[in-house]
Amino acid sequence: MINHLTGLRVIEEGALRVAPLLGLADVVSSNGWNLPDIVVAAGLPADVLSHPENTISVFDADRLLTLAARRLDCPHVGLLVGKDTGLGTLGRIGRVAGGARDAGAALRGILVALHLHDRTTVPSLKVQGAVATLSTVSLSQGGEGAAIVADLTMMACFNIVRELCGPAWKPRQVRLARRRPAGTGPYVKAFGQRPVFDAGFNALEFDAAWLRAPLPADRRRSAEPFDHRAVARSLDPASQVRRACVTALIEGDPSVARLAVLLNSSRRTLNRRLAFLGTTARAQLGTARTLIAQQLLAATTLSITHIAGLLGYSDGGAFTRAFSRSAGISPSEWRRQRSSNG
Repeated sequence: MINHLTGLRVIEEGALRVAPLLGLADVVSSNGWNLPDIVVAAGLPADVLSHPENTISVFDADRLLTLAARRLDCPHVGLLVGKDTGLGTLGRIGRVAGGARDAGAALRGILVALHLHDRTTVPSLKVQGAVATLSTVSLSQGGEGAAIVADLTMMACFNIVRELCGPAWKPRQVRLARRRPAGTGPYVKAFGQRPVFDAGFNALEFDAAWLRAPLPADRRRSAEPFDHRAVARSLDPASQVRRACVTALIEGDPSVARLAVLLNSSRRTLNRRLAFLGTTARAQLGTARTLIAQQLLAATTLSITHIAGLLGYSDGGAFTRAFSRSAGISPSEWRRQRSSNG
């Protein structure tokens, strides 16, 4: 299905364009391996990475990157695959960004469009005083390759913000929702600093003044404008609610009141809309909490108490009870079963 506002194919939730994975070919060949062999061994069609507009499920991408890391004996393969990603990887969405007046408007436009055309992550830009924070949270539970996916995602975000703001841009801090790897040298080289590992969310923190950086005139001339607000409204109601729940958790306010604000609705109207969908705001927030908890349990070494605090629970016991009701097993058992190799 083509979205009439963007002219782009609407991707099913849980899937992504393979464009960000195309760098895997060079990484694999430079290490003496044949990409189709690894792709087929991962249970995927040999030509799945032959065109940037092909799609792949987040679970298949996770499995492919995990296998590549093992074959190449390279746990930081996500950084290598992501090093050449940028606005060009986003296709038309990247070109549209060039029509903005400054880096902030371009970045906000990209995030709105990605809510419609990248159905595996929820990006969020928050400005508080002099500091801007770009965060991303996956909509998947987090499999064995969760740490690798976190590396690739943040490398892509790093490159996109630098393209928009200019080569002098540098982040104040890079935070990765993954456990600390055995060697951090590749991370220092990639980001120009040592990231904070075991973070609650993947995030780039930088000076908000960079958002006012004007874009080059030649980039604006080649832009393909569309109405970002209309794009945001074109999301189906269920997707709007799921993504707003994740945003509320990133912001540290997982309340029904905040969810209503994010959805430009009153609490009464929101509850009426959700009742029509057979659910409630509290149930949706609970589902989002469980999803993010699963990711953190799989990819980080954060304690149960720490995760409980990040997700707004009163204590570790309340979190454990809620998680067990939702997932069917305790948080510690989930971690034992799903621990990432990163």
